[in-house]
Amino acid sequence: MVKSTTLWSAVLLGACLATAHPAEAQSTRSVAPAGGHVVIGNHEVHNITGDLTVMASFKLDSLVVGDNILLSKEGRYEIGINSANGRLKWAMANTQPGWQWSTTNVKIETDTWYHLAFVYSLGERVVKIYLNHALVESAYASGTIGDYYSNQPIRYNELWIGDRQAEIASPNVKNFVGLIDEVHLWNRGLDSASVYDFMECPPTGEEEGLVGYWKFEEKTGTTARDWSSHQHDGELVGKVTWSDEEAPFECLPCRVTETITVYDTVTVSVYDTTRVTVYDTVSIAVTDTLYMDIEITGAEEAPALHTIKVFPNPAKDYVIVDNGDISRLQSYRMVIINSLGQEVFRRSINTVQFRISVQELGAQGVYTIQLFDDTMRLVDSRKLILH
Repeated sequence: MVKSTTLWSAVLLGACLATAHPAEAQSTRSVAPAGGHVVIGNHEVHNITGDLTVMASFKLDSLVVGDNILLSKEGRYEIGINSANGRLKWAMANTQPGWQWSTTNVKIETDTWYHLAFVYSLGERVVKIYLNHALVESAYASGTIGDYYSNQPIRYNELWIGDRQAEIASPNVKNFVGLIDEVHLWNRGLDSASVYDFMECPPTGEEEGLVGYWKFEEKTGTTARDWSSHQHDGELVGKVTWSDEEAPFECLPCRVTETITVYDTVTVSVYDTTRVTVYDTVSIAVTDTLYMDIEITGAEEAPALHTIKVFPNPAKDYVIVDNGDISRLQSYRMVIINSLGQEVFRRSINTVQFRISVQELGAQGVYTIQLFDDTMRLVDSRKLILH
């Protein structure tokens, strides 16, 4: 039995200042290929028509004949695994590709934890699929998300995790067999920075655009709490059991998400090592005297992130990719992928600038420029528009 990750935290006016009891995250598991799922139901807030993000952590035990559904808002959007080849697949009731399965090139292995993000950007007309901190595929998609069953004799419209409502009338549609953890649903398309952040550490439940968040940490009973502000709890139906095994995350010991207002003296003492990573600007406003006694005992050089520049963008005849200080990018590789998920450009970083002809890349549309380090870890990603 794998123990849950322990997150030590306490809250004082929105800040994590001391340690308290640990919060343990659990996960749900479908133990048989038939009849196991979590029903969230039909709620208007889940009838997303525009930008959409679905994130979940999962581990597949085995493939069964059918759709191997991770999440389904029946008739609107759903994500599963192709039983014939083990590849991720998705469907949306938009203009293109419409309510039909689109199978990706992303192969899912058994007995492996995955952090998945499915992002649909209505404005950019693209679906992006992230797996374990990497953008693994992009595909063209367009149009608002509708309801396929609105004009059908039977109205299927419920949100299910681990299966789909259409199984009632279609015996060949089978549920997911494995572990599912940390499912969250957004009515906005998360950018890559947010995706990577939530893959490292799950949301708090208060984030803007979060319309559903099921942690699966109850461990007992048949109710899965919705930790978002909408509070649409799920019901465990059929052969679903709780598991002590959880998806691996690398959370910082504490995440501060609120403003701290102090009207008197506050003393904070840290008796052990504290690691703080800042990804954006931190501002401190003081109306009186602030004393800070800080001793730095060590520092590490930041990795070479966000070092490339792309111009002109949008591009018509050519595009220049400026790699900056290429001495920091030794053994790095640059890859450009079109909206169909096809690789159209790959080079090792060995010069300050790449001048690339638009004709070399292909047709007009949205492209993704990816920068990989020597271990093929994605360290930067930029959007490129050709017109």
